[in-house]
Amino acid sequence: MIDIMDVEIQQFEAEAIKGIAVLPASDMKKVVIPSPPSVRIIPINPRSAVIYITDAEVSDELKLYAKENKMVFLIPEKGSAEDVATVYAYATSKAKKLNIEKNKISVKADKTNLELAAAVVDVINEEDYVDDAEELAI
Repeated sequence: MIDIMDVEIQQFEAEAIKGIAVLPASDMKKVVIPSPPSVRIIPINPRSAVIYITDAEVSDELKLYAKENKMVFLIPEKGSAEDVATVYAYATSKAKKLNIEKNKISVKADKTNLELAAAVVDVINEEDYVDDAEELAI
């Protein structure tokens, strides 16, 4: 059994919408900084991120999935496609802080929200590019 105690839940606020981030622990590395002499522990191995559109609460199964697959889940409140698409801009602007790769952000949804997810992808693709929305059943 995998321990999910180190999977962190944080609230975030994108430009037009609030949401919850599911953040599994990052791999860490000690780095020696020569001037002034100090040691810092920094996250390494950026992870992929999923903008996950669902009506469900954050479950232990989702935390376990995030940890096993080393993925960050950004779960926005329900809103218009344009509002939900601002989560993509939030993710790319906070990529270093979230320890995610900017070019590995996808949009997924549960079965009931797949249409909204497709609309979100269309909005994002007007400015940038993400793969088509997919269903994710957890």
